Amino acid sequence: NSVGIFRLSAAARTTFIGFPLSYQLIGDTDMNVLLIISTSDPEIKWNAVRLGNVLLNGGDDVNIFLNGAGVDLYAGDSETFPIRELAKIFSLSEGVLGA
Repeated sequence: NSVGIFRLSAAARTTFIGFPLSYQLIGDTDMNVLLIISTSDPEIKWNAVRLGNVLLNGGDDVNIFLNGAGVDLYAGDSETFPIRELAKIFSLSEGVLGA
């Protein structure tokens, strides 16, 4: 998969959801979430950052790790896929970007 989501609960339970499969709330609060982006596909990067913002708004702690082809997060930024705008919102909402 190009993007993976790892959710770690207080009980140390780990759930992996392959992206872009639909996201389903598990019901735990205060989750630590890691999104790994390793693709240059603008639509997938846009959706991953969008999902990160949804999770942040839900109270989760979210980190996005950029790997391989995904390191250039803004490549493919466009009116259709406003990656830069969503990444700015993500960072201002206390999301963490790393590479």
